[in-house]
Order: sequence, then structure tokens, then C-alpha cells
Amino acid sequence: MISTQVLLAERTWTEVYQAEVLIAEAMQVDLYLCNVSPVHWVDIDVVIGHGAATSIIEDGVFQSTMADRRYIYRHHSMRPTKTEHVPLTLRHGDVVLVRASTANLACNVIAEEVVTPRALHALEDLLESLVEDVLQKQAVADATTGEEAIARSNTRLVRHTLFLDVTVNATAAITSPSISLEYVTRVEGLFLRARSVAGTADVRAEYATSWDGTEYESFADTTDITSSTNTDKPGNPEGFNTYTMPSVLGNRYVQIQVTGTAANAADTLVTAYLIVREGYAA
Repeated sequence: MISTQVLLAERTWTEVYQAEVLIAEAMQVDLYLCNVSPVHWVDIDVVIGHGAATSIIEDGVFQSTMADRRYIYRHHSMRPTKTEHVPLTLRHGDVVLVRASTANLACNVIAEEVVTPRALHALEDLLESLVEDVLQKQAVADATTGEEAIARSNTRLVRHTLFLDVTVNATAAITSPSISLEYVTRVEGLFLRARSVAGTADVRAEYATSWDGTEYESFADTTDITSSTNTDKPGNPEGFNTYTMPSVLGNRYVQIQVTGTAANAADTLVTAYLIVREGYAA
């Protein structure tokens, strides 16, 4: 409910109310016009329209330049102290203008949105559509979660042995067998241990992929899995440590190469496993 009171200046237009109709179909406006003068008559115009509310002179009287204008009162005379009730029904974008011939006219407007049965049906349809949308999204989310669970239940972890206490003499390099990625859904990681009795073990691990298991890309052209086991795992550099593998599933085979760094001892022994997840979605 909105209530506004305006005392009009002489021969001026005053915008009383501009409708803002949202969910409701219409705005019910009760316009009360009162001639507050005890002796003077007052001429009034009440017009409804759209757009700019500029006044112009047309046929010697004030008019509005609003589009689609329609008059409720035009050149209507009110006697002294008289009050008139003007009920209006406005639509979205309507503007109400009132003109007084003297400064004696008081306007009081009371506005309230009117929700018609048609508007209620539209609101019900909107709510039903929103609920249906939420339910559909929930169903998709549930189905996705179920598919992931099924997919995971049909996979297994496989450990590929790459090296078992293979010597890496100083800066020497060793290369693993080719590991097939045909049924691999994810590479979980590389587990590697480099240890030495005589000195400090420190190695670099790299990978290369291949389409046929014969012709491999260069190890030098891929990102190191680790450039230094001593630097990456300072807390336990010669223990079994886990290293994250870059994405290699774009190809069919992978090999791992381990090379001793400049600080690597001559008696370094390397053991490494590649852990992958294999399987299929039911």
C-alpha cells in the first residue's frame, strides 16, 4: 500500500504515481482530489499515459505529451471544499498526471497492487516450472554420481614394476619397459626409492609416451616428474616417496627414465612402481 499527498501549484502538471506492476496484473489506485479553498473554484485535468510527462499548450489549454494518453477528467470544475474520489486501474508503465488551475487542489493517492486470478495462474505456472527445473537438475546430479560410483566399482588398481634395486651409477640412466595404457582410466602416481650406502642418492625421473610402444618421444621434451629426489623429498630422500604423474592418457604407451644427478652416488639402487587404475564403466 502506497500513499502520497501533493499540493499542486497553479497551472502545473504533477506526476502522482507511476505504476510498477510486477507479479500483479494491475495497480488499483484510489485518487482523492480536494479543493482546499473555502471560496475559489478550481479546474482540474486528470490524464493517464506513457513516457515523458512534459506539458504543452494545445487549443489554449495544458496538455501532456505522453503517448497513449487518456483523460479521466478534462477541464473539470470543483467547487470550494469539495473532495472527489477517482478510482483508477493502472497497468505497467502507466503515469498519472493531474493539473490544477489554482494552487488550491490537494491530491492524495492510495495505490495497491491487484493480483487477479490470471496473474495467480501465471505465478503458479512459474513456480511449477522452477520446481520442475530443480528436480531435473537433481536427477542429473544423482545420475552422474551413480555413474561415477558404478565406474569406480568396475576398476582396479594395478602396480607395474619398473625397477627393482637397479643400479644407477653416478649420472647413468635406466629406462623402464613399455607400460600399456589401453585400459587405464587414471595414472595414480609413481612410487620411487633411490638409496645409497657409500654416498648420497639423488636422481631425476622423466617420462615419454608412444602410440605404438616402439617409437617414443624424447624424455627431454616432457616435464620432469621430479628433477631431484633429494630436493623434492628432503624429509626422507632415500625412502619410498610418491610423485604425481603428468597426464599421459592421450597416448597408448608410457616409459619412465631415471637418471642420476651430478651429486648422485655410484652405488645408488633404484626401485620404482607405476600405479594405475584400469577398468571400464558398466
